[in-house]
Amino acid sequence: MIEEHNKTGATVAGWIVWWLHNVGVVSILLFLVFGGAGFAVTSMHDASVDANYGAAVGVVTVFIAIVLAIEVAIQVLCFFAIKKLTTPANYVWPIVLIVVAFFGNALYFIPGIWGLVINSGSHEIKSSGSRDD
Repeated sequence: MIEEHNKTGATVAGWIVWWLHNVGVVSILLFLVFGGAGFAVTSMHDASVDANYGAAVGVVTVFIAIVLAIEVAIQVLCFFAIKKLTTPANYVWPIVLIVVAFFGNALYFIPGIWGLVINSGSHEIKSSGSRDD
């Protein structure tokens, strides 16, 4: 079940971005690997280069499979980052999401920065001992 500290807006935003990324990028890459690699190379097909057509499809399929493997690894990393996003006084996982946002899906900036704000606020309250309003 979802733990109490994970029911924040930052975590919800992180899961929304994570699922959007899964449905979008990963499903498109799976389609290309398992059914569309020939379609992706069809525009390069010419009657005079029939011998190279099969090799081109193979190269494109391998390239798409490598990209898919990298995307799956990033999604696994983001899964754990979002799951531990709002652990009190923990800055590692929000920073991981921000780094992923630099190199990939920019939407990961939203939960990453939001997680930093939440974690810095919880750290200040803990370090001061009490909160005077």
